Amino acid sequence: METNVCRFSIDVEAGGDNPHDRALLEIGISVVGDEEKCLEVLFKPDPLSYDRHALLAIRRPIQEFIDRGVPLVLGINQLLDWVDATSSGRRVEFVGLNMPYDWMFFKICVAKVDAVHTLPHKAYDIASYGAGVFGLSLSSTGDARLRELLVTHAPDLVEKHLLYKDKERRHTGLDDAKYQGRLLLALEDYAIRVTAR
Repeated sequence: METNVCRFSIDVEAGGDNPHDRALLEIGISVVGDEEKCLEVLFKPDPLSYDRHALLAIRRPIQEFIDRGVPLVLGINQLLDWVDATSSGRRVEFVGLNMPYDWMFFKICVAKVDAVHTLPHKAYDIASYGAGVFGLSLSSTGDARLRELLVTHAPDLVEKHLLYKDKERRHTGLDDAKYQGRLLLALEDYAIRVTAR
């Protein structure tokens, strides 16, 4: 990896599919390869609504976001300031699973609050990268499938990168962001190993 690049794994939890009429609930973000550098921001859903399907997916009550969340403008600016401080002048890249959705939701929320930023225009999808590494179709690739393939072909990398998820535990954007970063590192290690053969 280039030393002048700071890669951030980002995960968005939201109250539905459309950032124009559904609430942003949480953003979890961590530095790939240094997940002690991380940030979690919870947002108040007001005035935008949320749907029960989204809450079922994240397995957390809406009251948690109402009680602990911050207004959108405050949370977005906190996150942007943290990214700038953490990247320390290096070029910034964002990665994640289902990145088209997360990146679109995040960038629209940044635009909504008219925040000044230096975010890149593009972001990188880990599932798409994994599909390329294993030669799979995009539609058959997700984090569970990629982990399964790593367990089969490189169990040592699953151990090395601690690719474990507790399905009983409550779902947070920060946990997902950290896991995604570790998954990317495992896939990159595997790709190097296969290429070297």
